[in-house]
Amino acid sequence: MKISETGYTQVARTLKTLEPKIGNKIVRKAQREALKIGKAALAALVPVASGKLRRTVRVRASKGPRGSRRTVSLALLVGEAGRKGDKSAGIRRTFYAFMQNYGWHTGKRVKKAGKVVGYTPLRKGGTVHFVPGKKFAQRALKSTEKPIRSTFERLVKSGVEQELSR
Repeated sequence: MKISETGYTQVARTLKTLEPKIGNKIVRKAQREALKIGKAALAALVPVASGKLRRTVRVRASKGPRGSRRTVSLALLVGEAGRKGDKSAGIRRTFYAFMQNYGWHTGKRVKKAGKVVGYTPLRKGGTVHFVPGKKFAQRALKSTEKPIRSTFERLVKSGVEQELSR
């Protein structure tokens, strides 16, 4: 059987008619292949000093958004999110991906009741300033949004057609 109508709504409707396990398999495979495009773009834009941060770019299976009924979700990650480092072996973790992307304040944080209320300079007579982020993740995903979407839709459609032909 061939899907006559094109577009996301028809493919989604046909996916719902399939067994959930088969539908999830098709979607997961399509997501992984589509996110490889974003992974390559992200790895090209990640700031490189030692190369550690670039090596942490990966596509990982994850839980869907809270409260959703989706069982399939993939994430494009940079840094050590969700990983445990081996501190005893002296392996240094790349914790700074978030700060490189979004920016940070110099100085020491001042907390009141568990919340950050300001910053103080590290040295006497020093200043506190904001170091702007490089926004590499947003730029990578924005530049590859259309290719990722079209690849995903094409792979889901071909996967559904392949399953229906069996």
